[in-house]
Amino acid sequence: KCGKIYSLFPSAAICEESTFAVSGSGSSYIIGYLDQEMANLKDKLPNQEQAIALCRKAVRSAIHRDGSSGGMVRMCILASDGIKEHTILP
Repeated sequence: KCGKIYSLFPSAAICEESTFAVSGSGSSYIIGYLDQEMANLKDKLPNQEQAIALCRKAVRSAIHRDGSSGGMVRMCILASDGIKEHTILP
C-alpha cells in the first residue's frame, strides 16, 4: 500500500495525481527537475523522508528563481499515525 498525492485548488477541488503535483508561478522552474528526479528513481516511489527532501529542494529552487513564489510553503503529510506539518523556508 502506498501513499497518494493530491492537488488542492482554491475552489476546494481536489485531484489525485500520479507521481507529483506542482502549481503556482514557480512551478515552471521545477517541473523539469522533478521529472528528472522521478526518472532517476526508476519507478520506485520515494519513502516519506526522501519525498520531503525532494519537495524541499524543489521549493527552494522555485523561491530563488521566481519573485512571486513567496517565502515559504506549508506541507502536510496525512498518515495512518496522524498529520505531520512541515514548513519549508528558502
